[in-house]
Amino acid sequence: MVCSISDVESSTNINTNQSQLHEFKAVQCYDLQEKISDNKVIIDRPATILVFDIETTGFSHQNERIIEFALCDLIGGKNNTFQTLVNPEKDVPNTDVHGISSYMVNRPDVPRFKELAPILIQYVRSHQMAGKPVIWVSHNGRRFDVPFVIKEFQRCSEEVPADWLFVDTLPLARQLVKSDGRSGITSLTPANQIVLWNHKVLSVQLLSSITVSDFRQGSKLTSFSLKALREHYHIPLVGPAHRAMQNVTTLCYVLQRITCDLKVNVPELMSRAFRASDIL
Repeated sequence: MVCSISDVESSTNINTNQSQLHEFKAVQCYDLQEKISDNKVIIDRPATILVFDIETTGFSHQNERIIEFALCDLIGGKNNTFQTLVNPEKDVPNTDVHGISSYMVNRPDVPRFKELAPILIQYVRSHQMAGKPVIWVSHNGRRFDVPFVIKEFQRCSEEVPADWLFVDTLPLARQLVKSDGRSGITSLTPANQIVLWNHKVLSVQLLSSITVSDFRQGSKLTSFSLKALREHYHIPLVGPAHRAMQNVTTLCYVLQRITCDLKVNVPELMSRAFRASDIL
């Protein structure tokens, strides 16, 4: 069933003791401007950043359909994740790829994309900062995820909101390979602090399965795939393989590691963004 705003569970609802949280306190690699107003610190973020992934019935965005959609708001907070199956109104021929069968999605209680679209837009708006764009981050998004999303909106006679921008992490992976493709832990303090790219919630979510030893020295990266990046950074697999939310979780960690390794800050990341109209 569709996850409405009130139904989406926050990834912060994890039973983690306070000593663990203190030990793994996140150090942010996110350019922020702090303003002092009435003795309060106001963090001025340049954009809302959402990491997302989809599963589909095939490779052609013209003929195939989205069957799963997942995202994570890197700012964290309440209801910072969103995921749902999507009714494609057609058979699913590639269950072996993602484990999603026709029976799982071709049901009256699973939303079609035209029913999901307004809920998704409402969810994003509830997380969007006034006057700031939304940056959607995906891996190989320019050739795969984004064209699928655009086509699904077109089928609903809707347009992708003009303030939605997209960033593909595939060029970052190519840049990492070009720079020899080796990396280690970006920052490791005596207090065992793991650097997270402004998404403390994920550090809480994965504490039960991730330790400092999991983030070993990266080997030479020889492929651009998300799987290769996960193995390169020794990021543990969390959740079912090849499902949308598992890919989102992996990409959140890859994003913080690769941007720190390449010294790419948020404004520079935004400069790499493209609009839906750029690939129509």
